[in-house]
Amino acid sequence: WKADGQEEAGLAPGEGASFTLEQELEDLEARSFFRLAVSQGGSAAAEFLTAAGIGLNRREADLFGLSAALGQGSAANRHWQAVIECFYRWQITPESQITPDVQLLLGEGFNGGGGVRLIPGIRGEISF
Repeated sequence: WKADGQEEAGLAPGEGASFTLEQELEDLEARSFFRLAVSQGGSAAAEFLTAAGIGLNRREADLFGLSAALGQGSAANRHWQAVIECFYRWQITPESQITPDVQLLLGEGFNGGGGVRLIPGIRGEISF
């Protein structure tokens, strides 16, 4: 990808590439992914990002997932950061899902702070 800079928005020009591999693991009733991305020029939040994870099918349509990522910020913020995420997606009805998750963030540059952060979350989806 390539992005022109937008001076009025404070965005520098930049370029980068991303590679994603997804694999169905039928014997384990699971799926996995690996992602690698690089950029330069400051238009992206990270100059380097790698992530991997696995999702295990549970019950009828539920999914348990675990992933980890490591990245380095771009431009002035070149801090290394890592995240580990765990979630469980419940298929409540054929049209709705609810997904509680927890993320453990490690590294520097979190809004001027650093160290370790634990962030719980919940997502909902309704399909029409």
